[in-house]
Amino acid sequence: MRASIRKPIIEPKWKCGECGDLHDDEDEARECCEPSVFEVYVCPTCGEEHSAEAEAIDCCNFDPDGPPPPPSAEELEAAGQMRLPLPSVIAGGR
Repeated sequence: MRASIRKPIIEPKWKCGECGDLHDDEDEARECCEPSVFEVYVCPTCGEEHSAEAEAIDCCNFDPDGPPPPPSAEELEAAGQMRLPLPSVIAGGR
């Protein structure tokens, strides 16, 4: 069965104002270290936090309407794909 690769989207997250942890839920952020939280937008390509959604889109030239970026090696391995050794490594670098 082929694992489907989801297209990343920019979703708001809430940042604890005390420790800086990111939370998916605003209430979780409020309960983390009361009293203040900040809504931030995370670039789906590099993971950098931004105060505005437009900044997160412009960060790595992410196109929300375009094709998804290629998966990383870690994402492919998590989906079950194995890394194959390069022939030069097998032959001792010759």
